Amino acid sequence: MRILGLTVVVLLLTSACGSATGSITTPTAEPPPVTDTPSVEPTMESGPESTTSMWATPIPWPDRTPESGSLVVDADLSLGQISPYVYGSNYGPWVIVPFDLLDEAEAAGITMLRFPGGEWGDRNNLQELQVDRFIKLARQMGSEPVISVRLRGGTPEQAAEMVRYVNVEQNYNLPYWSIGNEPNLYSDYTVEQFLIEWRAIADAMLAVDPDLKLLGPEVSQYTGGDGPGPSDAHIFLDAFLETNGDMVDVVTIHRYPLGRSMDNVYTVEDLLSTSSEWDSFIPDLHERIQRLTGRDLPVGVTELNSDWTQITSGEGNPGFLFQRTLAGRCVGAADPPACGYC
Repeated sequence: MRILGLTVVVLLLTSACGSATGSITTPTAEPPPVTDTPSVEPTMESGPESTTSMWATPIPWPDRTPESGSLVVDADLSLGQISPYVYGSNYGPWVIVPFDLLDEAEAAGITMLRFPGGEWGDRNNLQELQVDRFIKLARQMGSEPVISVRLRGGTPEQAAEMVRYVNVEQNYNLPYWSIGNEPNLYSDYTVEQFLIEWRAIADAMLAVDPDLKLLGPEVSQYTGGDGPGPSDAHIFLDAFLETNGDMVDVVTIHRYPLGRSMDNVYTVEDLLSTSSEWDSFIPDLHERIQRLTGRDLPVGVTELNSDWTQITSGEGNPGFLFQRTLAGRCVGAADPPACGYC
């Protein structure tokens, strides 16, 4: 979105939906190996009797109503395989992990870092030194780096040169790349322009390294369905899948269910009320991919939070926990301002 909080996460879902008739096929290609990163904890695999994706037939919930204000978890339900990249975050040149928080960052278990998250990458050209420092941090944290090249205002030549520098000259061997950020939010950027420019940049990048795995289209506020929807995300997504679906490896969207203004303060109850939407728009996305491309592709939610602001006053706002964490570091300090966060 236009403003990114530090708690935005990355989520890759490897389950794939079959045709519109309800048959399910699972992608046969194994995900590319993580390069030069420590191994992650084993993923949860589906049980021996689970033969379909969780999106095919809804799993019946236990026949009881949870108490008000409670969460119910049934550990006996198997929902399939969990991607090792489910624990991710966005990162960019406008933020930095302080030296005395590096230990906490390394222990956080973040498995994927997207750089530069948000619109910064479509307003600025990445510098080689910025990329070097980002990859060093990602590797230090045990995270898979994802680089987004500039779309709006960028050129195929610039993108190709970045791939050459990263994967050829520096030999970082990064498999995952994206092109641009939320093209449906630019008022002067048409669907046709997006499709043409995205494909030209993708062609140039793959000419340098044909083994790249491309993420896209990174649309904002996808909620499924064919209605107007927020920011016409489905219009950009459908056109992208029809035109460039042959080149994309992971179909990516962004979602901030409570992001309506800079003034709203959200509660935990507000957050809980949005959880059910995932049961509809993720299956819708898988069906859409199959119908428009004829392919089973993993999907990624590369920006996700309660809302897109940095408001810290409500427990449901993205900055609330971050603010409490930093404030807690100063409790008991002999000289609180010296801790550098208060």
